[in-house]
Amino acid sequence: MLNFRKSSVPESIICFLEGNDFEDVVRLAVSLGGDADTLGAISGSIAACIYPIPEWIAKECEKRLTPDLLKIMKDFEKYVYNANLANHI
Repeated sequence: MLNFRKSSVPESIICFLEGNDFEDVVRLAVSLGGDADTLGAISGSIAACIYPIPEWIAKECEKRLTPDLLKIMKDFEKYVYNANLANHI
């Protein structure tokens, strides 16, 4: 069973609905305090479905990955990109 605070998901949805863009949604979520990392992760995941992630945020996140994790991410991106191309032919 997941050990989310009972209000993490509803609070994250509210942040998404109240925010104007990806950064705004995540900032709203982490400003609530409490389980801020969970709120930011859930809200950011929802927001990324609708709003583009700003390039500067993506680059900052990439800088914080270990070389192994960066390689896994790049390999996954190539796989998804190639799978999408194959599905559109």
